[in-house]
Amino acid sequence: ACAEHKVPVHRSKKGDTWTLGNGRIEVLHPPLNSPETLDENNGSLVLRAQFDTVSILFPGDIEAKGEAQLAQTDCTADILKVPHHGSKTSSTANFLKNVNPRLAVVSTGGGFGKEPVDDEVMARYRDRGTAVMRTDFEGAVRVTTDRGTITVEGERDARVYPRPRLDLAESAPGQ
Repeated sequence: ACAEHKVPVHRSKKGDTWTLGNGRIEVLHPPLNSPETLDENNGSLVLRAQFDTVSILFPGDIEAKGEAQLAQTDCTADILKVPHHGSKTSSTANFLKNVNPRLAVVSTGGGFGKEPVDDEVMARYRDRGTAVMRTDFEGAVRVTTDRGTITVEGERDARVYPRPRLDLAESAPGQ
């Protein structure tokens, strides 16, 4: 469609950077030499944004294969947007060790989503001591930084809405 309408397209790759106000955005993935060999998810664009002393990693839908490639470079970040909506195909132990986030944000429909959050994946974050916020519980998650101080707020709290909780016992098969 872009070619048909003569819209220029720039395919970003590892090494590209942009300045955004006092921040910087860098492309960490896909590698320069292999975007064609990766499937759609593992070829996801991975960005790291740096504002003041706070870094945020946006890994798209990368899965274990893409995470292994990404973990070969410096991919540390204070905040991680959880890859692939917290599904079982992502958030490998080695990837989490290399990113070493203090906060993880899961964008998901939870048990009602197309790819529900995997309990083992959430356990990996919990076992590392990483704080987790989920959009299915918190609503939209707002992260702000000011001179290195991170403030995180869920939209449900901001609007004083109740948080829904998924009762797995009620939805278990055969009950």
